[in-house]
Amino acid sequence: MKILLLILTLYVISDACCVKSVTMTGHLNKEISISCDYTEEHKEKWKYLYKLKSHSADVVIYTSPGRNYEKNNFYIFDDQHSNLFTVNIHHLKKEDGGVYFCGVQTSGRLINISSTIKTVHLRVADKVLSSVRVTGFLGGRIMMKCRHPLENPRARFLCRESQGECPEKTYTNVQNEWQQNGGLSLYDDTSGESLMVFFRNLSEGTYRCGVDVSEFTEEYMEVKVEVKEDPCCVKIISQACNIGDTLTITCEHPPTLRANLKHFCKEDENLICQDIRAVGKYSLSDHSQPGLFTVTISNLTLSDAGVYWCGVDTSERDITYTSLTTKVQISIICKYTDLFI
Repeated sequence: MKILLLILTLYVISDACCVKSVTMTGHLNKEISISCDYTEEHKEKWKYLYKLKSHSADVVIYTSPGRNYEKNNFYIFDDQHSNLFTVNIHHLKKEDGGVYFCGVQTSGRLINISSTIKTVHLRVADKVLSSVRVTGFLGGRIMMKCRHPLENPRARFLCRESQGECPEKTYTNVQNEWQQNGGLSLYDDTSGESLMVFFRNLSEGTYRCGVDVSEFTEEYMEVKVEVKEDPCCVKIISQACNIGDTLTITCEHPPTLRANLKHFCKEDENLICQDIRAVGKYSLSDHSQPGLFTVTISNLTLSDAGVYWCGVDTSERDITYTSLTTKVQISIICKYTDLFI
């Protein structure tokens, strides 16, 4: 009985050209290109693209040196002049998301060996709505709600686009609780199947309000935030009232939004403006003059002191948002002690 033994010696070489790991995002039904550069010694080797499945890497497509090949929705081309091979994925599908490896084959006498030169984490994104424009006003705030009616989403996120990509996502780490991150706050509303975003510091730009459907697929809505300067609304109102009084506040808003639902809210300890329209002591009514509405607060108590905001609501398909325009500061005077709260 003869036993054949193969002794393998593994060499690990550091080369600035090739040892890379990247994350890429492609769009559903669109095309994406994966570029893999290699060293001069691999120019005459076969080129491969593998995909990680469970604990193995399966060959997706390959080509001989300097040639091209097409299989299903994958197309591979080896450019020997640039020491680069490229794989184009046409009509991207959700199942195309995953971890890929670029590789070159180095053949021995009794065994074929492939060396991976690049790792690609490919995410497939689906823009479920065309761009929605959200308008805020200089010195104001925006409260936005994006609805994604999914049964078991992995996580909800917001990110700001840069050159058509989203380099850094802000995720909600907990559900049904506000989280602050810089000039904005996020709230994963499980009952409403939505992500709420509160912009405290308004900044124009294009944002993605989305949800991870699985590890390598996501859905998002594209939101273009614009900030306008309007003389109607850039102001702060200060009111000092006695306990037990009834206070009437006149709020301004752009006349073009006269038909929109009016909004009045109060800041909490986290600077989130909480809607208080359902509370019986508050009432809102339209003013006879365009661009105005009034808010009445009855039977004032010490707890009514604080910062409030006037605004208007806008609904656009699965996105609703509130533009907060006028800041209202209310202080309550205690008649007996002359103490301002």
